[in-house]
Amino acid sequence: MKSLAKRLRLLSLLGIYIFTAGKSTIVAQQSRMDSLKILLDEVTEDISRIDLLHDLSFGHHQIDVSLCRSYGEEALQLSQLLNDSFRIAKSYNRLAIAKNLEGDFYVAKDYLKKSLEIATAINDEYLVLVCSHNLGIAYEESGNKAKALEYLLIALQMDEKRGNKESMVSTLTNIGNLYLSLEDMDMAYAYLKRAVESSDAYGNPIERAHPYQTMGDFYVQTKEFDKAIEILDKALVLSKEYDQNLRSAGVLKLLGICRFNQGEVAKAVDNFKEAENLLLNTGEKQVEILFLYQSWANVYFELGDYEKSSAKANKGIALARESKKAEHLQNFLTILGKISEKSGSYKEAFTYHKMASELQDSLQHLRNEETILELDAKYQLEKKEFDNELLRVQQEKSLTELKIKNNYINFFLILATLFGIVAFLLFRANTLKNNYNKMLQDEVSKRTTELYQSNIQLKKSNAQLERFAYIASHDLKTPIRNIISFTDLLERKLCDDKDGQALEYLNFIRSGGKRMNALVKDILDYSKLTDSSAMQSNEKIDLNLLCEEIKNTIYSTLEAKNAHIDIITELPVIKGNYSSMYIVFKNLIENAIKYNTSSNPLVEISHEYMMDSFLISVSDNGIGIPVEYQSSIWDMFSRLHNHDEYEGTGLGLATCKKIMDAYEGSISVSSKVGKGSTFELKFPISYLFEENSEKNVVDSIS
Repeated sequence: MKSLAKRLRLLSLLGIYIFTAGKSTIVAQQSRMDSLKILLDEVTEDISRIDLLHDLSFGHHQIDVSLCRSYGEEALQLSQLLNDSFRIAKSYNRLAIAKNLEGDFYVAKDYLKKSLEIATAINDEYLVLVCSHNLGIAYEESGNKAKALEYLLIALQMDEKRGNKESMVSTLTNIGNLYLSLEDMDMAYAYLKRAVESSDAYGNPIERAHPYQTMGDFYVQTKEFDKAIEILDKALVLSKEYDQNLRSAGVLKLLGICRFNQGEVAKAVDNFKEAENLLLNTGEKQVEILFLYQSWANVYFELGDYEKSSAKANKGIALARESKKAEHLQNFLTILGKISEKSGSYKEAFTYHKMASELQDSLQHLRNEETILELDAKYQLEKKEFDNELLRVQQEKSLTELKIKNNYINFFLILATLFGIVAFLLFRANTLKNNYNKMLQDEVSKRTTELYQSNIQLKKSNAQLERFAYIASHDLKTPIRNIISFTDLLERKLCDDKDGQALEYLNFIRSGGKRMNALVKDILDYSKLTDSSAMQSNEKIDLNLLCEEIKNTIYSTLEAKNAHIDIITELPVIKGNYSSMYIVFKNLIENAIKYNTSSNPLVEISHEYMMDSFLISVSDNGIGIPVEYQSSIWDMFSRLHNHDEYEGTGLGLATCKKIMDAYEGSISVSSKVGKGSTFELKFPISYLFEENSEKNVVDSIS
């Protein structure tokens, strides 16, 4: 017996499983269950078998509900055989969890009341706490919110008194969920916030998904979908990591609702399908499947896919009738009625709505039937207990026969010793592995610090480089201006001498000086731009007025080239840095007119909305850009023509790209030689000013 106890302690150190202290390791839940099954097949001592059965029952409640119930029943039979009050109470608790998950709330409450009665009699505070907590959940599931809150608050008081921080996380979460079902959002948020904060500070990683999921449900109900997705993604990672299939299914359903409300329909459907597969493979959690089908049918209805919506509703009706869930049946009938209305089948719609109305009237009758079912369940429970008692008597006879086989005990003790040695070797190997992992973590931490320092140095170097470019270009402007000015003076002086060749040379000098001055000016403007310049301002920019200002600025050029600028669709009002947007649009418009040999140059500006962004297009009927150069035009000093053909410094489009990068957007071009070019500016939808209502965006998309 000592060898067996030693082996169990070694296995727990190896991270196989410990429940009573609430500790868990970072080993997959299914792997822990497999290890416990192997151990159960080898252990013969009754107390150890009962404890393993309890751990297996609880461990399967998120994996396979039927196994959760089966292990609990076996534990109860063996505990009653030994007349072990503590383990009998614990077995009832495990069975109550299984029954609650199967939707059999009345039997679950019965089991928990028996467990609580025994726990109170033997004065086991921890078991009283667990029973009170689980009774609160059972009462909530059966619709008795007041009784549920009473038991959950008792559990919370005991958690606080005992300083049991890990257990308190679960209690706070369930109280928050109860207030959420009562639509008391302030109280729900207060308890859920405490639950999440306590979980992050003290919580067991395996149970952390629970408060995250419930807080995500809160954000879904308050329509804060970005916050909901952020915390639900964390819950999904944790629940999948520990094979918590029921929790994963619940999280996926909520994520599907979020994705649908954000317009990501394909992702929403994928989430619903994955949730359905998990629920169907886990056990008999019919209520969760009904909620899933209801959400799924509503999504297809909103999309206008009435055939798929009807299929899900009919599937839900079949399951609701099978499980006698009248409220869900009424909801599915209402959905079918709305589908018939949309399809023009008004007679069929009337039939469905009438059935839903009649079902509402008969709900009281169904509740009476549930009461009868509860009494029947109690009878079946008492009958089962009688059968268990009979089995206990039979097992007592078997135990008497087993005592004759004491000679086998020595053999099993030797085996247990050998297994203990193997466990020790595995433990030692695991320790070495952990030490090696720690060494790797230290190395990663060191490299991360070095990378952080290098990043700081790079930022300093970039800042110095920008400063250098600014100073250099600024200081170059003075001597260039002097060259141009003195060239003008020298030309006036030589004008009287009528030296044609000297005047031609001076013209070359002046032309080169002006190009150099333009180049220095563009470099200076470029150096003033930083990646965050657009983000540092939140100005209201009416792009229609901005384009009018540019028209007035280049009026003489428009007149000289007989050019026209047309705004095809009214441009949106955005937020950002006015000067940077002015530079982008002025560069694109001037290029469209400059690189244009048409007798009537035309520039057309339009926009369109997309799901998460909006586009502004600037099109022209100019000379176009060859395909092989369309990727290089964004580089600094990139020019496709010499200065005799077209003036310019080659920095205009590079400046536009840098500004659009700062707006977290993009700039692209499509062009055909001789036909013209279209430049597209893509902005995130967040840069629309508030007065651009969501309705306008949706109308534009549709």
